[in-house]
Amino acid sequence: MLNPKTGKFITLTPEDGHSGIAHTNIHGLLVDGNHLWVGTFEHGLNILDLTTQKVIRHFVYGNGPNQLKSNFIHSLFKSSAGTIFIGTSNGMYSYNKRSQNFKPLSFFSRQCFLFVDNRRQKGEFMDWHF
Repeated sequence: MLNPKTGKFITLTPEDGHSGIAHTNIHGLLVDGNHLWVGTFEHGLNILDLTTQKVIRHFVYGNGPNQLKSNFIHSLFKSSAGTIFIGTSNGMYSYNKRSQNFKPLSFFSRQCFLFVDNRRQKGEFMDWHF
């Protein structure tokens, strides 16, 4: 992670005893305000506070109706309306900020990779791969 004050990169690892990130095999990154969303392969989803550089939320597989059904996070995307989407090995989810949980998107019920062409963000062009 880049420290804007020093211009130097900071390495965050599970072993550093500071950040608390779940794993170094990272497949998705998303900045949302002062939070950095980190999607890992096999170890769920972390949300880091960019000021403290510490994990403030860690989401993993759960059996509840509004929980992720996979720890394999493939991709993250934030729409122009502010909705955060999470592509996993077991479907696509949208994040509910108010209740801090996830809604499965039934039309993406299997492995989902989300690729975004930022040059076409205005029209929210997304390329979904299954």
